[in-house]
Amino acid sequence: MGARHWTQEETEKLTELWKLRTSVKSVALHFADRSVSSIAQKATDLGLGKMPNAKRPKGLRLPMVLDALRTRGPMHALEIEAYAKIPRSTVLKALKIAHSNKDVYVLDWGSNAISGYKPKIWAIGNEEDAPYPQPLSREEIERRRIERERKSPELRMKRAAKKKAKYWEKRRAQLGVVNSIFSGI
Repeated sequence: MGARHWTQEETEKLTELWKLRTSVKSVALHFADRSVSSIAQKATDLGLGKMPNAKRPKGLRLPMVLDALRTRGPMHALEIEAYAKIPRSTVLKALKIAHSNKDVYVLDWGSNAISGYKPKIWAIGNEEDAPYPQPLSREEIERRRIERERKSPELRMKRAAKKKAKYWEKRRAQLGVVNSIFSGI
């Protein structure tokens, strides 16, 4: 039995089903007498492009991320993750795609976290991204530390205890040298 030629109706049907971007297997369900590989080959011959993986169609989470931003307003990736209940890596991939499509932009940069990482605050729109903030000078870092300590007695006491411990460690080292001199007599 030789290869069966594709009719004009079958070719049109394949083209329409291929545009739905589901999977080759789901398209094959509409062609009972054709194999999955013959359908994929015909699509390649017609120049329809590759079909995405059936298990994970690309862009499926993108609408969820965009809806979260429309509903709640500007958010960073962790907030989108919590609101949309999808993994952060998926959120970041969707934001990357949306950013390249000019659907979202960086509105601002979040405050320093414990790690020092400043997260991007994303918003819907096609505006210019906010520039990355300049790093703080040593004087500004010290000024902010002093301000935090002034507001928090616990931090002030903790710093004073560290300073006192360092002093006595140094003093013991000095006394140890003096004691070793006298013990040699």
